[in-house]
Amino acid sequence: MLDKEEAEMTQNFKNKLVWFIAIMITAVIANSCTLPFELLDSVIPSKITAAPVSEQTDITTPTKESAQLEQTVKPTSKATITPEQSNIAFNDDRYRLAFEYPGNWSLSILPAGRQTGSGFSAKTIQLTKNDTKLVIQYKFHWDQTFLGGYQPPGNLEVQGFETLLGREIPKHVIVGEGTDRYIFFGDDLEDLAIHIYLEAILSNPTDYSSADITDEIQAEAAEIMAS
Repeated sequence: MLDKEEAEMTQNFKNKLVWFIAIMITAVIANSCTLPFELLDSVIPSKITAAPVSEQTDITTPTKESAQLEQTVKPTSKATITPEQSNIAFNDDRYRLAFEYPGNWSLSILPAGRQTGSGFSAKTIQLTKNDTKLVIQYKFHWDQTFLGGYQPPGNLEVQGFETLLGREIPKHVIVGEGTDRYIFFGDDLEDLAIHIYLEAILSNPTDYSSADITDEIQAEAAEIMAS
């Protein structure tokens, strides 16, 4: 009887020992799959904190690098060209005539064949600056139009020469009361006749005492003709 009881006790001890070993093995396996809390804290922070205000970057305030980049990309301003600093080109393909005039002169074109008191006028280019007008008239020799304009009273003088289309032509000046009232030029080319005159624009067309074509205007007109 005693042997039977000892045998049951031994068996119970063995069973308990097996359960204990199994529990220990399970615990070891479970612990091997779990990271220590210190390691978890180093990998995953417990909370995310904002950077201090002193370390934050204000996106509305340009940094030194962005300012330099802006200066590099921003186009440089161009100098404004005033009309006095630039010339304007005029070209008449039909008559093969071209010239340049300063931007502070205004240009108007009068077509050929206009009815006037003396007949039909040739094609006319008028350049105006202030109170002076430079008139350029031209036509083919076979055109039934006329050249020229009204000449005021005064003494006719020849005051040197000016260049027109590479040719030297005389400068005719009508002088009155010590002023140059009217200046005109004329030339005939192979198939083209040209007449140019410079006159003052008068508030009273019959009061020539106020007519005075200044040396500055005459010099600018000469440059236009030479171009």
